[in-house]
Amino acid sequence: MDSPEAFADLLASEAAHVTQTSIIGYCHARTLLPFSELTREKLFRDAYTAARWQVFAAVLADLVVFSEGILRPAAAGRKKWVRMGPVSV
Repeated sequence: MDSPEAFADLLASEAAHVTQTSIIGYCHARTLLPFSELTREKLFRDAYTAARWQVFAAVLADLVVFSEGILRPAAAGRKKWVRMGPVSV
């Protein structure tokens, strides 16, 4: 990782992947229907969109906590902390 922005992009990308995989897997397990068939219904598409954003926030938060636990020991004793500005996701 060469910058805080690159790290933020990685976390967002991984959170999106986990979110989509989890929701699609859950829907398939509950309905035994292919995802492409489920998305034909507007009601499902709307619920899927809402669920994606809710789950994405939770997954991203978990990844941030997990990453912080790994990175904090490496930052022990450092005097300078870098403040991140806005990051596009």
